[in-house]
Amino acid sequence: MGIASYQEDDFERYTDAHWRELKSAPQDRLYFCDVCRAEFASEEQRDLHRSEVHLAAIPLLLLGNVAAPHEIRIRNHKMAEQVGFQNCRKLSVARDGLRPVPYTPTRLKAELAKANQSHYLVRPDGSDEEYVISVQIPEAAVLREIDRTFVELLAVEAPRVQDIARFREVAASIGRVGEYSGALADYVMGTIIKDRDHARGATLDFNEYKPKYESARAILFDYVKDESHRPPVPEAVCASINFGLNQFDGTYRPVGIRLLDDCVRFLLPLLGPTTKLPDFTLVSPSRHGAPICPLDGGTHHVLQAFERISLSSGRSLDVLREEAEKAESTLLSEYDRAKLYTFTAVGLLKAGDRSSSKKILAHLVNDFTFSRWAEAQLYSA
Repeated sequence: MGIASYQEDDFERYTDAHWRELKSAPQDRLYFCDVCRAEFASEEQRDLHRSEVHLAAIPLLLLGNVAAPHEIRIRNHKMAEQVGFQNCRKLSVARDGLRPVPYTPTRLKAELAKANQSHYLVRPDGSDEEYVISVQIPEAAVLREIDRTFVELLAVEAPRVQDIARFREVAASIGRVGEYSGALADYVMGTIIKDRDHARGATLDFNEYKPKYESARAILFDYVKDESHRPPVPEAVCASINFGLNQFDGTYRPVGIRLLDDCVRFLLPLLGPTTKLPDFTLVSPSRHGAPICPLDGGTHHVLQAFERISLSSGRSLDVLREEAEKAESTLLSEYDRAKLYTFTAVGLLKAGDRSSSKKILAHLVNDFTFSRWAEAQLYSA
């Protein structure tokens, strides 16, 4: 059992501010605009005035060209390069718990570009806002070793909860990359939950797989964005998560998972109101590659269905109708069911069976991802 530690300077600042608030009665307190020093009776009135009158003059921390949240975690050097400031020439910066000292934005950006493990508390001059910038950039060699351990212990047919525990234990002995290894572990836990496999240790409700997937992706995607080495494990995991949650966009790049890449190529044209029908083709080379990450059972079924339909070029009505029936399974997620419906609807439309396809399209018009395509097909001549 441990004791939670609080940054000493932050605690003193908090207690001093709290004491000052207690000294003045709430009804006597005035709130000042930090730009023009106008007085307001409430913080809400002051903030409204500042946003309406002085928006262009408010000091802001930027990440890229967008206003940054108050807490930023930098996981690769490309993210560090995107940190900038607007309407600000001076900063007060406390690094790694030390007392605040004056900085310039140029100095802070230079430090962020070189830092690997640092913590900054930043306050722009003339602003009441504070930003926390946490730099956590593991060494590439450590990440590669974590990835190797992940593939060895968890890129297997049916990983168990005890396998995840073993992976966490080994990863902790490799280096300080708990956030990274934790995200990989969360993804695998999500696959076990989604499979509803109690024998492998699933105890959470089925719907809990989605938060596991999303939390894993939120962390791992920052490592995928690091173009310096394009790590294959987090890239494959993020692609699998996006596929499982039907998060597709035109920026998709193949990740080397053969059927998944082919499936995404097929589905991308169907995100909009097109009446064109894509062909069932297996573009990626047909070969058995090395394991990279586990897939949940629903995703595996969807990929196998796509391959089965594609091998007949989508012309086998028997195969299409069988897969349409399987899509009704209550064991499938809504996302997997939508993909199966889309495959079978395309195949039936190409085969000229509009009567059967309309029943499936009627389901898809209520789907967030493929509704525009389904509506275009239903209402086309």
